[in-house]
Amino acid sequence: MTVFASTLNNKYFKGACVTLNSLRRNISKVLPYHIFLFEEMSEAYKRVLCRIYPEIIFHNITNNCYDSYNISNEFRDWNYNVYNRFEVFTLDVTRIIFLDFDLLLTNNIDELINQKCEFGAVERFKDSFTDYVNAENFDAGVMTIDKKFISLNTRDCLLELSKLRSWSSDEPVLNVFFNKHWTKLPGEYNVLTPLYSDTNKSSIIQFVGVKKPWYDGTLENRYDSFILLRNDINKLMHLDRLYKKELSLLDEHFRNLP
Repeated sequence: MTVFASTLNNKYFKGACVTLNSLRRNISKVLPYHIFLFEEMSEAYKRVLCRIYPEIIFHNITNNCYDSYNISNEFRDWNYNVYNRFEVFTLDVTRIIFLDFDLLLTNNIDELINQKCEFGAVERFKDSFTDYVNAENFDAGVMTIDKKFISLNTRDCLLELSKLRSWSSDEPVLNVFFNKHWTKLPGEYNVLTPLYSDTNKSSIIQFVGVKKPWYDGTLENRYDSFILLRNDINKLMHLDRLYKKELSLLDEHFRNLP
């Protein structure tokens, strides 16, 4: 069985709503979606998510093997432990399409779902983070994972690897582990905000950075400085309008929430 999977906390609730709503419009068949919760989430939030995407299975991450993990603040300042993404590898399924919850889908992704490879992801652009040790690296916001790697053993191997040093996130750990098994997916399936262009085909757009487009306020409140500096302001405003339009479709779901 092929399924979607991701991890979620309350901070990303609205982002999850946008991802799920845009996903439903861009797949031919609704597949089960496994969501791993790494903090308590209200039943009201869960009901909203299930109204938007009816095939959700929630999992609570209670394994204390993640409690002692530290992220290197030399690189990033995270508000949660990103290593818990490794939990998705413990599912009893034959194929996983992993989607982060800061994504906006803009075109049909049936071809992505049907990709035949052991592990697939889109190439990551190069930056100054020194713990990406491979010559080429992938972004883990969108991953296709075949049954060969879906096991408790994979989860445990990733955990052991992550203990070897301080990493900027779980993403470079995944890159080290899957380096010899990685198949490059077409770039349209994970277009990062700094690389966005309205003239290129984009099936999935990822809104990277600490700040997120569902935040209130100005562009400065919703996008990190490196995105504001790297993007043409008109293209970024166009992208921001696309996201706001998707958010507006969900207004009725957000009313009367605690």
